Amino acid sequence: MGEDWLETCSPMWVHWGKKLMRFTHKNKRISLHGVTDDTSKCSAVSPTKLQGLLRHGAIAYCIQLVRAESPTTVATTDMVCSVDTATEDELPPSIQQAIDANIDLFAEPSSLPPRRDADHHIPLLPGAQPVSVRP
Repeated sequence: MGEDWLETCSPMWVHWGKKLMRFTHKNKRISLHGVTDDTSKCSAVSPTKLQGLLRHGAIAYCIQLVRAESPTTVATTDMVCSVDTATEDELPPSIQQAIDANIDLFAEPSSLPPRRDADHHIPLLPGAQPVSVRP
């Protein structure tokens, strides 16, 4: 949240450890609870919910846990069945080939671009001061 927006909600109470923020907005008491990193439990996701998450690009990794029986004992154990380890650094081969074929276009610039007939510029008023307004 932007500092300007937070200022409009003053005064407010924040507990950083609990990821909790309370303030009044339009005469209503608002409580915002942040996302907590609770890795102590992992609930199952329905196939419909999983399809929705996939459709919206909300999944980075997917791990499937299955209960497997050990062939030497009667006991069952939990184990990881599959892990998708795709990272954002990996590109599809067709895109990587296009980049490699045009590597000079993707090189880091080492100087300013050359002058052109239609160079862009913004005319300024003499003595004008920068505008200071909230975004």
